[in-house]
Amino acid sequence: MQRAIASMAVLLVLLAVLSAAGAVRGVGATGGQGAEAGVGTNRPSLIRFEQELLPQWLAQHAIGPLGQYRFAVSEKEPHFYGITDVVHLLHFVNQLQNWTAEQRAHVADQIQGFQNSTGFYRLAGLETTSCGYQPWHASAYGASALALLDTRPRYNNTLYAALARNSSTWAPTFDALYNVDPGLGCGSIHDCAHKIVAIPAVLTAESGLTVYGDFLTWWNNWLFAKLDPVTGALCPAAQKALHGEGVCLGSGAAAHFMLNFENRYPWPYPNATRSFALSQQLASGLWSPPTSWLNVDGVFLATRSNSSYLDQDAAHWPAVRKACTTFVAAAAALLNNATLVLGELSLISTHSLPGWFRQPLVSPL
Repeated sequence: MQRAIASMAVLLVLLAVLSAAGAVRGVGATGGQGAEAGVGTNRPSLIRFEQELLPQWLAQHAIGPLGQYRFAVSEKEPHFYGITDVVHLLHFVNQLQNWTAEQRAHVADQIQGFQNSTGFYRLAGLETTSCGYQPWHASAYGASALALLDTRPRYNNTLYAALARNSSTWAPTFDALYNVDPGLGCGSIHDCAHKIVAIPAVLTAESGLTVYGDFLTWWNNWLFAKLDPVTGALCPAAQKALHGEGVCLGSGAAAHFMLNFENRYPWPYPNATRSFALSQQLASGLWSPPTSWLNVDGVFLATRSNSSYLDQDAAHWPAVRKACTTFVAAAAALLNNATLVLGELSLISTHSLPGWFRQPLVSPL
């Protein structure tokens, strides 16, 4: 249950895609052992990243005992996102499982220490402006990290619970977010989607699918009615006109993370969702600049529109396979770049690295 909850924020989609594509089985810097039919042996490897660069990156952000990580190397104190980013990243590379139960409990306690009795998390410095629409994004991200550590938030979110108990507030709240009401503080549908999804995601992480079942049923019906049949995403016409439809990649993924957790497949407009995601991939193989989580969003929407595991519909599989293998090659080149990983990415924040690194990129050792 808790592992499934975590998938709302960190969905391990490329493992299946790239195992099937034969793109991530190499053991050398750029090569692999053995060939599969139709697949070359020049496959990306991230052994250098895992064994050399990642430990150095972690050391740059560690400022005390296990579980104390700063958001950027210029800062002096442990931060909520510094710790939760490390938890997610180690999960991506299958290293979180190396922590003992005592270590996991200790790190969870560090994260819970940033909560107050309202259920929200204390943020400081660069965190307040660098990680999405706050404090909503942090509420879901913290619940996800704690789920990966086999526990839950120390305090339930009182604001979300009050809203879920008062049906008269549902439509006004979510319609205003969908319409990007200027008074809400989120500047795009991508930002507003952080709150649209954080509310049901956190309530579910805290209490499961039944305690607030009426609200969750209403929310899914509302979401289905709002999804755009052209993109399959939360993509209001006014936002497309203002920002271009690319703004809907992040909002679409955020909404579908919740549908993935609830195992609601196939999604509404699955073919449109897949086509939209593939259309947003850049010639570089990435979906956005390297430090953006839009890369996660693009891969997720491209591969899971019909199935919770992997969309291998015969008509669409070649395009999905090509997109994913192209992305892996681009991401591996960046992640094996010591100057980038230990320089720019550390200077920006801990949130930069997990945005385009996924567990499925790892080659078996």
